[in-house]
Amino acid sequence: NRSRLLPSLDLPSDRAAVRIAEAIDVCRAILRGDEVSFRGRTIVADGIRLEADRPPMVPIFVGARGRRVLRVAGSKADGVFAEGMFTPGGIDHVLAEVGVGAREEGRSLADLEILAWQAIRLSTTLAARDDRPYRRRAALMIRGTDPDVLATLGIDPRVITATRDAFDRGGEEAGARLVSEDAITRLLFSGDPDQVRAHV
Repeated sequence: NRSRLLPSLDLPSDRAAVRIAEAIDVCRAILRGDEVSFRGRTIVADGIRLEADRPPMVPIFVGARGRRVLRVAGSKADGVFAEGMFTPGGIDHVLAEVGVGAREEGRSLADLEILAWQAIRLSTTLAARDDRPYRRRAALMIRGTDPDVLATLGIDPRVITATRDAFDRGGEEAGARLVSEDAITRLLFSGDPDQVRAHV
């Protein structure tokens, strides 16, 4: 989650769509074996090249939920990892936005591999007895995702607002306390194996 990971690496999290688009262009050129000099809006590279032989084709995947980054993925990437977007509304959102980006570059959805990856809270595991890690994960996803995207998943706008406000005031634990059970089940597979199977 970029609200936790990027600051810990001292990396900026603004202008994500532009950064990702520029990074894909630079990485593709480097992986082709080119020497790259690039001055973009977010990335500067001067004479960068591989010091080894050109590798076999390396697919570039983008992890995204938001509209702008999904469109960048559709226009430039080989594939998309969509976390927590497995409800019908979420899947429709991902396919629509990736499709917009793909069409802008004369591509189709068939040109990309689109993968949904999900966290699972199994009630038969010892870890499920303590649901705090799952509530924290859901709170991080709510804080790091545009409210209109969360709405496509069917998450109550009041839960979105309360969770984000609590997170901003008191951190991850405070936000996690206000995540509803319904929101968790819309962001993570949750339940015993039969319930998860039915959900899928």
